[in-house]
Amino acid sequence: MGGYGYSVHDCTLDNPLDAKLLACSAHQAGIRVFDIHDPSRPREIAYFVGPAPPVRTEIDPGSLLNVFQGVLPPINFAWSKAHSRFVWRHHGLYLWVTSSHGGFYVLEFQNQAAIARLHPLPTPGNEDY
Repeated sequence: MGGYGYSVHDCTLDNPLDAKLLACSAHQAGIRVFDIHDPSRPREIAYFVGPAPPVRTEIDPGSLLNVFQGVLPPINFAWSKAHSRFVWRHHGLYLWVTSSHGGFYVLEFQNQAAIARLHPLPTPGNEDY
């Protein structure tokens, strides 16, 4: 649907000075998180796809999913069109994201031990220990 498909855009690093993780919006494929600690071998380690509109046969008037974007019902996905933010809280790593139909989400990485093995360092201001 629409002209963007699964293209990746709006990427955010966990720490611009010592990047280990990269989160990217992927239009119809949600949010994708990549391990980039070895830039020559990036790999996807997590993803989140927000829920589709509650009524698949209708266009949500507050969404970018609309006829002007070339999107017609049925709609079975939610666009992710924004930067994510890595946030450290209580010794865990979270990702703050938005979706065209679900709004704001706080996502917790299920495998915190695997994330910890990468030794990510919080960007100053994104930690709360």
